[in-house]
Amino acid sequence: MSLASLEHFLLGTSSTLPSRTLLEVTKLVGYAFVHASPDTPDRSQLRFAYRLAAARHEVTKAELIPLLRAWRDASIDVLLIKGFALAEFEYAASGARHYGDIDIVIHDENTAVAERLARRLGWRVDWRRPPGAWFDHEVLRLVSPSGVAHVEVQRHPTQRTLLGQSRQRRVQRLSWQAARRVTWEGMDVHLLSPVDAVLVPLVLGRAWYCDPSERWVFKPQDYTDMQQLIERHGVTLEAVTARAEQFGARRTLLQVLKILDPWRRHVRLERLTAPERAAFDASIREERGDVELDWRMVRAWDLSTLVLTKFPLYLADMTRELPHYLAVRAMLRPESNVHALFEKLDELPFGSSPTIDVQRVARGVKWTMWLYGKREDVCLPRSLTLYVALRRYGYRPVFVSGVRRVGGAVVGHAWIELDGKPLRYFDAEFVRRRYTVNIEHASP
Repeated sequence: MSLASLEHFLLGTSSTLPSRTLLEVTKLVGYAFVHASPDTPDRSQLRFAYRLAAARHEVTKAELIPLLRAWRDASIDVLLIKGFALAEFEYAASGARHYGDIDIVIHDENTAVAERLARRLGWRVDWRRPPGAWFDHEVLRLVSPSGVAHVEVQRHPTQRTLLGQSRQRRVQRLSWQAARRVTWEGMDVHLLSPVDAVLVPLVLGRAWYCDPSERWVFKPQDYTDMQQLIERHGVTLEAVTARAEQFGARRTLLQVLKILDPWRRHVRLERLTAPERAAFDASIREERGDVELDWRMVRAWDLSTLVLTKFPLYLADMTRELPHYLAVRAMLRPESNVHALFEKLDELPFGSSPTIDVQRVARGVKWTMWLYGKREDVCLPRSLTLYVALRRYGYRPVFVSGVRRVGGAVVGHAWIELDGKPLRYFDAEFVRRRYTVNIEHASP
């Protein structure tokens, strides 16, 4: 995949669209449809994906509004940030801005009430901040009754840090003070000020990220987000620089501008090399602190929390799924006939109604296979094990496999679908477009 073609498209120095595959991987199909000129070759092929994204946004919004209204009626202030907020309030067309989770910041003391009201409306709590993770920026992950909307509730607009608590609180305080109060769908909500919308998620969020695998990693949407805020609100580099001084992040901003600078029309999508990242980290140590030490301490804390609080649950999940994996392992051979295999799998016990959460089943299968040393070429045994387990717990899964050509090779993949959608576990939003389906077996 050519990142250069994508960079030229973002900068407007080329009217040629990047490949459809590249646009899908980078979540820019809708943006490309909106911003390409009507006579651009291949633009019409993006129309369906754009309309689908716009429709998904409307469905997501319809599910989110009652939740936010209940929170506002309980005097819970909400600050909408990142993808959903940008799609709804900043982009001219919501279908141009892809997003996954809906990011919402609330005050920490409102978490319990927010969770109770969400449950009352039928939302599911997928995750809750463990008592020991006092430094974490997230507090809740919620899933709407239909499963379409996923909300990440945060108490800070920047990522978790153990050593940088004072910086995190300063960013939180200044962000709330400058936030815009807008009337939306008959209620008051808050949005980051345009300058903070550039600085907090897109500059501090990327450069101050604790996890080294994500730090200094910028997405193409980061450039388009900045561009939208600049064009819509006239955000100047001078204003962002002055605000960075208030946050104690001037050097951080200068480093980010070497990678992403819409004012000077510059973008670099290639990841930094390890020496470059180390140099960037060193240059902002006075502002961010020792990020590597912070990361090691966070990981140590996570591990101790896992051992003390989560290990019993994980062990129960693995113990429950072990027989299903062993049954599949015993039947699956390189020369296995798939149709004959499913005849055997469908003879295994099955339930009449769902009894266990899907994500717990997926987690148990994942870690069981990991402990057995199965860490490569996992999609087929994982999908078959999930198929057996989900049937056992009363679901009606569909096993799907497909192939696609990558270069000169044919690559296969397998996944599980429920209610016509791939499990989130497979992170496979476009999986049916990327692969030509050759096998589809529904549970009888």
